[in-house]
Amino acid sequence: MATPTNRTKIKQTILYYPTISVPSSRWLRQAILYWDEIGSIVPQRYDEKALIPYTPDIQYLKAEGEFRPFRTDLIYKRPVESRSGFRKRTA
Repeated sequence: MATPTNRTKIKQTILYYPTISVPSSRWLRQAILYWDEIGSIVPQRYDEKALIPYTPDIQYLKAEGEFRPFRTDLIYKRPVESRSGFRKRTA
């Protein structure tokens, strides 16, 4: 019999793509049943009062910790110029 551990569970996230605005639809309801959280790629300096506001469903999920915006400027902290060596090695 397996014993419980004190390990933190890593959330399984589904990433909605290609738009910022996740539709309030059947897709959203099915996704939240099978995944721990939903994510969407948002541009640098994106705020909730932008041209494309979050739907009420996404606002609710965000308040509950079930929606996470992915900002690419926070993922890639190094400037683009410092990654040029990687491009040369992989080309």
